[in-house]
Amino acid sequence: MKFGMAVSTVLITSAAFAQYSAASMATFENFPETSAMKAPFVDPTTSITFSNPQNSAGYFGIDFGAATANVPDLPGHILTGNGVALGNQFGLGQNFGFDAALSSAASNVQLDLVYLNVNTSAGTITLTSFDSTGKQVSTSTVTPTRTTGAGYLQATLAVPTAGRAISSFSVRSINLATGFDNVAITAAPTPEPSTMGLAAVASLGLLLRRRRVNS
Repeated sequence: MKFGMAVSTVLITSAAFAQYSAASMATFENFPETSAMKAPFVDPTTSITFSNPQNSAGYFGIDFGAATANVPDLPGHILTGNGVALGNQFGLGQNFGFDAALSSAASNVQLDLVYLNVNTSAGTITLTSFDSTGKQVSTSTVTPTRTTGAGYLQATLAVPTAGRAISSFSVRSINLATGFDNVAITAAPTPEPSTMGLAAVASLGLLLRRRRVNS
């Protein structure tokens, strides 16, 4: 499928301190189109656990859409709610959202939003990330552009770590019929073996120096 506006990002810092791995991405192409995917479920590519589907009676839906103007991700599968008409013509869930738990800490989260372009009334969508203790790390709320025309539009949401690693995130929409695609997770930095060795040597040197001073 086309990846549209989603970007697989590698964050780069000084090699002497930390190393980041490239983003892994849930595209939902490995799931059959279905209207009854019981929550929670695990994406095998990213090991993200998706749960708490909003306005869908505890179920997710995987929808397939043919090529559609203004939606670069299509044709392909997207994640939406159950209880809508799934098939070649989209059936996006109204005010659909979800929670997601990561299998390992992340430095940023990004996903594509596909939404129904039906009128000019304001609708919002919020992406919020949390650390391992459940405290909020960062949040982003956008009001997607809509017109009086029909059809579908696409936007991208993203949140960084704001200095703390991300362990889970939530998506909530208000006054929007929505679906989601290309959920990209960039792994949090891990110390390189060489860096850990240098830190150990530095600590040992400092300890020996203190002993000499005390002597």
